[in-house]
Amino acid sequence: MFLDRIACDFPDLKMIGAHTGWPWVDELISVCYKWENVWFGVDAWLPKYLSPQIIQFINSRLGRDRCLWGTNGLPWKESLKQLCELGLKEDAERKLMRENAIDLFRLNEPKSIVGESFNAIPEVDTSIRPHLSAN
Repeated sequence: MFLDRIACDFPDLKMIGAHTGWPWVDELISVCYKWENVWFGVDAWLPKYLSPQIIQFINSRLGRDRCLWGTNGLPWKESLKQLCELGLKEDAERKLMRENAIDLFRLNEPKSIVGESFNAIPEVDTSIRPHLSAN
C-alpha cells in the first residue's frame, strides 16, 4: 500500500512488489502502471492460482516488461510447469521467466559499469565453513 508514495519520493529506487501484491493485487498493478520503478513479483502462489487480472497484466504491453517470476520457496518444478500451462504469450513468458530479471538487475552489463566491488570478491575461508568452495 505504501509503494506509491515510496516510488514517488525515490524515483531511482527499483522496487519489486512481492507476493503478487496480495491482498492488494489491483493496487500493485496500478502502481506498476503509474511508476516505472515498480515491478510486479509473481511469486508466493502457484501459477494455477493466479487471478485473471494478474495473467492479463503479465500479457499486457507494460506487464510483460515489468513482471518477475519467483517461487518464494514453493516447489519450483511444479511452479514452472504450471507457468508454462497458463497460455501466456511467448514473449511475455520469456521475459517473465528470464529477461526482465536480467534487465532489472543489470546482469548483462560489464563488471566495470556495474561496480568495481564485483572485481574484488574475497576468497572464501573454507576452514570456517567447509561446505563452501572458493570456486
